Amino acid sequence: MSKKMMLCLTLTLAAAASSCTQSFNTEPSYEGAYTMEIYDSEKDRQVAEKTSSAETVVTEKTPDSAKIITSTNVTTVDGTTYTTEKNSSKDTQTTEKTSSAEITAANENIVVNEITVSDEITTSSDTPAEPETAYTLPDNVKPVTWKPSPENLTIQTDEAKQLYKRIVSGDYPTIEEIKNSSVTAQLDALALYYKKLYGDTSKINTPERKNMREEIKKEILSLGSAKADVESDSQEYTLDGKLAKEYKAEIILGMPASEMSSIVYPDSDKSDSFVLDCETVIELIPEFNESYGCAADALLSEGLNVTNSIMQEFIDGSMKGTNIIIPISANSFDKFMGKYIYPFEKAGYNVKVRFVKYDRVASIAESIRKSLDTGRITSSNILFSFSTELSKIQKKISVLKNTYGESYVFGETEQKEINAQTVTNSEEQNI
Repeated sequence: MSKKMMLCLTLTLAAAASSCTQSFNTEPSYEGAYTMEIYDSEKDRQVAEKTSSAETVVTEKTPDSAKIITSTNVTTVDGTTYTTEKNSSKDTQTTEKTSSAEITAANENIVVNEITVSDEITTSSDTPAEPETAYTLPDNVKPVTWKPSPENLTIQTDEAKQLYKRIVSGDYPTIEEIKNSSVTAQLDALALYYKKLYGDTSKINTPERKNMREEIKKEILSLGSAKADVESDSQEYTLDGKLAKEYKAEIILGMPASEMSSIVYPDSDKSDSFVLDCETVIELIPEFNESYGCAADALLSEGLNVTNSIMQEFIDGSMKGTNIIIPISANSFDKFMGKYIYPFEKAGYNVKVRFVKYDRVASIAESIRKSLDTGRITSSNILFSFSTELSKIQKKISVLKNTYGESYVFGETEQKEINAQTVTNSEEQNI
């Protein structure tokens, strides 16, 4: 993504009849909300990805593409059956096996946490990280060599097309339908494919890679607040507005695909605040464009490290005191407070929290839609882990006051409406 492209973000008014924006009557709603979907560590991510009786083999990334291994051994990943065989071009092969007990433990510990300000993922190695493993994709799933769009989906099966049309029409499938859908398994398989293809890019510490990260950091920090183009027919924002130094921090919490951008950019415009979004950072990593966005999940650790470094500039660096807005998804109250609220308060900020109203079914379905028509895949384990903990965070923080003696929650009346609707949605869905 060029800097010019980043500076001009066109956010088209959402056509979907979602309940996510009904309580924000004074603010427009847009597609493409940015969220942080983040594991606490790369180790947690690897544990969560344990597969049932999986046998995989080490291969190498070629300059043009990954080696797709033809196979003879049956293996199961996330409930979907694949086949693998040893790569004859390699002198050595490594086989990994996961017991059913390990799988159960992994499933019970799947969590998605927020970014850590100071704990970066580091390594002493100065050599590129080798891709971990490779495996055959299902016959009807292929590495993406096209730019995904509504007309050219990431998964091009008949089932994917039917599910996509259903979601776009507003006829959202149930949680169980999504969990059991072959399309969900196919998206998960494709996301895993790119993780195996690129390996852990955060461990690449060559001089060139380190320089690339610094360039991304500089580019992000060169941006300004969001400013609306009032003359544009579509709702367009440019990130070139002035930045105020008033020690104001706003954390926006919502489900993936809950249209957080409908709050992020208008609030940035009003308060002259910098927008720190991990997804924007990831979009500047080369492999993101190389994979047409499908490797976003694989690039998360590296994107987090860069985002952490940028955040630190606002806490005790060159940007300290500058107003900032951070959109995230979270599922742990203690980690949310420890990694966002307390560091900014210690630095002297007046910290506020705003919750985006969400419907769990709609948010998960819209995330599937986004994975299909943009290529930016959100693994199902992430999608299913948020909503219950997010509501707990909301309940706990609503009764607390910040260091300025004010309620953390932005707009108490508005938040009461959101809370009531959230409870209603949960009761109706029996989730």
